Amino acid sequence: MMNFMCTANILRRVSICLICSFVFSGILWTTEREKNEILFVSSYSVGAREVYEHINHFIDTYKSLGGSSSIVIENMNAGSIDNFRNWRGEMRNILDQHSHARLVVLLGGEAWSTFLSLKEETYREMPVILAMAPRYGVELPEEDTDSFPYDPAYVDLLEKAAAYNVKDCHTFRYDISQSIEMIRSLYPDTEYLVFMADHSYHGLSQTTQVKRELEKYPDLTPVFIDGRESSLDQAAETIQGLPRNTVILLGVWSIERSGTIDSGNGKYALISGDRNLPVFSLNGNQIGPTAIGGCVPPEQTGTGKKLGEKAYRLLDLNIPEEPDFQHTPSEYRFDATRLKKMGIREEYLPEGAIIINRNITVYQAYRLELIILALLFGLLFLGLLISLYYYFRIKTLRNHLQIVTRKLRIDKNKLKRSEKELRQAKEQAEEANRMKSAFVSNMSHEIRTPLNAIVGFTSLMVDDMENPSEEQKEYAEIIRTNSDLLMQLINDILDLSRLESGKYTFSYEWCDIVAHGRNIIRLTDENKKTDVKLLFEPHAEYYMLYTDPLRLQQVISNLLNNALKFTPEGGNITLSFHIDEPAGMVEFSVTDTGCGIPEENQEKIFQRFEKLNEFVQGTGLGLSICQLIVRKLRGEIRIDTDYRNGARFVFTHPIREPE
Repeated sequence: MMNFMCTANILRRVSICLICSFVFSGILWTTEREKNEILFVSSYSVGAREVYEHINHFIDTYKSLGGSSSIVIENMNAGSIDNFRNWRGEMRNILDQHSHARLVVLLGGEAWSTFLSLKEETYREMPVILAMAPRYGVELPEEDTDSFPYDPAYVDLLEKAAAYNVKDCHTFRYDISQSIEMIRSLYPDTEYLVFMADHSYHGLSQTTQVKRELEKYPDLTPVFIDGRESSLDQAAETIQGLPRNTVILLGVWSIERSGTIDSGNGKYALISGDRNLPVFSLNGNQIGPTAIGGCVPPEQTGTGKKLGEKAYRLLDLNIPEEPDFQHTPSEYRFDATRLKKMGIREEYLPEGAIIINRNITVYQAYRLELIILALLFGLLFLGLLISLYYYFRIKTLRNHLQIVTRKLRIDKNKLKRSEKELRQAKEQAEEANRMKSAFVSNMSHEIRTPLNAIVGFTSLMVDDMENPSEEQKEYAEIIRTNSDLLMQLINDILDLSRLESGKYTFSYEWCDIVAHGRNIIRLTDENKKTDVKLLFEPHAEYYMLYTDPLRLQQVISNLLNNALKFTPEGGNITLSFHIDEPAGMVEFSVTDTGCGIPEENQEKIFQRFEKLNEFVQGTGLGLSICQLIVRKLRGEIRIDTDYRNGARFVFTHPIREPE
């Protein structure tokens, strides 16, 4: 029995602990949830179309971005200005119930003005977003003040908002002066301007703004119909007693004195009656059913989406942003049917005016169907044209094919004969080329043998003479000089012939181009006949290059000797090279300070037998031979066109890495 009682006591204690833990966890969860919410406070019922759309777009955007806060919606049910005494208390109750909300979104002028009239520091510090209200409003009366004949002060709500923790603000403005100027331009004889607005906060705000602006137009007689003291029927009676030169400007008229909400569709008939007076509006929803048009705030489409993005950046991304005050300008909007009825032509309207409710033509009503039908007819007609085209095209091609076939048979026979003749001509040309190469080679060899004998025996004759005269020495020197020139010509022709025929041999080996360059400079310096300074500027102390040293020397020597011909006494000739590792090339250059090469002749200098100066000794084959050798070495040779102090020849040689 004692064991049973102990067990029961233990179970009871465990149950009490579990219940307390559950209740405590629920309290913590509820408190945490309240701290992670976004509070919407609407002036009117959230069932209103515009309010519903803004909140719905906000929620869709915020949740699609990954927002984690819950959304709570409260409304003040503001109604008419007669209920203003309850607004501050209602606002305080809502804010106190959600004092831990991370963000408060106020929708509507009543919510704005009520919040901005709260002086407590607690409310001033709450992060808020303001939307769906005009920038300019009126000061709320004190609670002991009657709503009529209360004449409120005209205030800028944005200036008042500067003292609060506003994170974002989307406002619009009723451009009263533009509306009056528009009326006067369309109806210049206007003397009486009737303005009527209901006894809502917006109606009172619009009435205050119109009174303020009409002070600038002393020639207009204003007639104010205040919803706080007049019903719509009484307004119609007042208008019936005014003269013809009267224009009606509608403000907000949604709430009757009886408290009923008016749809607005029957206002035009009731206000203007059979007098057909022109009616304009400050609100876009009255254009068409009631008013001709007006300078109205545009629909604030996309505001809910922008607010959702702003809330996500502030609350979930924790991005500190400066408050964004966006002001939407008004636009001119007119109803096409009422313009036509009142006899107002569109060209008389303000620039940029928007025309709504135009009569839809058959094309506009069935635009897509007509376009599809036209496309089908177009495709059928195009198919017919294509079929006819190809029919006649095929017929023409068939006839042409028969003619071409006959011609091809004839041309085939001619081609066979021409092919046979061409083969014979090719064989003859190849034989002639072989004979030419053999002739050049043989003639060069045969001429060089007696030429060497002439040079040798001439030197022997002079050396064997006892005391040869100066004249004899001069003759012998002339014979030797011209023999050398003739020998050089023969050697150049022989080299050119061998290079073209592929008989020019290349022997590759590893060569230190620094030492090789110094030897070439030394040999050229010993054989020069003019006072020209030869310089060597290597860009390395030692560099091994896989090349044919003899052919490389032949190219460099030809370039140096060519530079000696055109460099005056006291000039300089420089041989240099540098290594371009990324390109895999060694670049050699020979630079002189001579007369240079004119631009018009720079493209011809590598042609055979091309001499820029006929009075300078040479065959005109040296640069052609250099070009052929460099290309055999898999490099390129060119003249540096940017060098202006003489001539500079540059050629490249590929780099091969040592194995």
